[in-house]
Parts: sequence; C-alpha cells; structure tokens
Amino acid sequence: MQSTTRNVHSFSVMIYMEIILRISAMIILLSYKFGVASGKSIKDYHVLDHWLMNGYDLNVSYSQSVYLEEGRCPDSKAVMFDPTEDPAVSYVEIWPSSDISKRKSYSIACWIKLKRYLSNNDYIQVIYSDWKREKFMLAIKSGKVYFVVNQALNENLHWRMKTAHERIDLNKWTHVTATWDGRTITLYVNGEERDGRKSFDIKRKKPDLPSVESATAFIAGNPYFKNYQFLGAIMDLYIFGIALPQDNVIEVYSGELS
Repeated sequence: MQSTTRNVHSFSVMIYMEIILRISAMIILLSYKFGVASGKSIKDYHVLDHWLMNGYDLNVSYSQSVYLEEGRCPDSKAVMFDPTEDPAVSYVEIWPSSDISKRKSYSIACWIKLKRYLSNNDYIQVIYSDWKREKFMLAIKSGKVYFVVNQALNENLHWRMKTAHERIDLNKWTHVTATWDGRTITLYVNGEERDGRKSFDIKRKKPDLPSVESATAFIAGNPYFKNYQFLGAIMDLYIFGIALPQDNVIEVYSGELS
C-alpha cells in the first residue's frame, strides 16, 4: 500500500511538472509572439508623443474652424479641418515633449482622411510641422505624401525632401508614416512603402532657433502661412524616437500598438 501511494504521488508530480513545462513553453511562445515579433510594447517602439486628436488631448490649443466628426473606428472622434473663411485659422497647436530634430532618427505616423486634392502644385497640405524651428514637415502635396527634414550643418540648413509618386484616396481613412534614419527618408501608406522622387538638398542660412521649451508644433495648418492648410480629418498621431522598420510600421497601421 505504501509503495502504491508513493507511485501515485510520483505520477502526480510528473503530471504537475509536465503541466508547468507546457504552461512555461506557452508563456515563452506568447511573449515572443506579442512582445517581440509583434512589437506590442510601447517601450519597444520608443513612443515620444501621442495625440488621439479626438477633442480630449491635454496641452493642446484648438483654433477656429476646427470641429469633431466621426472617426475611423465605431464611437470614435476625429478633428476635422475645413475652414470656410480664412484658410489659415484651422489648426491645432501642440507642445511636443522633446525636440525630435536633435535625434539621429525618428518617425511620424497618423491616420488622415483627405477631403480634396489641390491643383496648385505649390500648395502643401500640412499634417504635422514645426514652423518656428523649421526642422520638419509631414504633408500632402498634390495629393501625395510629402516629407521634408532640415539638418543643421555648419552655418547652413540642408533641406532633404521626398514626395511619393502616387496620390492617396480621397474621403477614405489612410495611414501615413514618414521615417528618418539620419540619411534617408522613407514613406509608407497603409503599411506599404511608397516609391518617391529622390530627396535633394536646398541650402539656406541657419536661422536663430528658439529652445524646445518655447517652441510649439502645429497640426493641419498654422497661423503664419495661408497656403499650407490641411483639408480633412486627422487622428491618432504618433511620434517615435526611432526610424521604424517596415514590420513595425505595419504593426502600427494594423492597430497592434496599444
């Protein structure tokens, strides 16, 4: 009887250990799948700033002609920019937590719904830009994703630009991403890399730039120039402290970053 009891106990321990091993293996697998392979950790993405653009963000200032409409998800809201009078009055002024232009690399990503194209090739619809320091701008130019970044070298600024070849669809929620790795601009639309006109340099004298504490950034427009107004809706704007690889861009587009 004692021997039988020991055998039963040994068998129970073996079953228990096997269950523990299976659970451990499953945890490791899930950790890899969702923590590494899918990159679900916000920390892994190096998120610097995130604005939902749903009317509830803190530390933002809304101009006139800004209102909320239905967002891309059920029961969500998005800020709509559609000025009927002065095209320079519809924007959101924000205070970024850090100066991304001082980083070796970074990325900007958001959802947009463009209301209409503009025939004038010189008319740029700004999505996100730092006007006062003149260091970066994500925009739509003639219906195409456009990004410009400025590098301070010696006493000059070098402007590097890239414009996607294809227009985005009108009145349809579209995810756009621009990455900068210190040398190259890469553009993505709905997670797919978009070919574009090669970037080039425009040199200009380096201006006196205010400190990051006193410099704000603008979404969809600005109070200084009338021909940069975005016409449409913007939501879920992320600023990342790294140049996201395409796998991570796809994950952000797919909503795997929470």
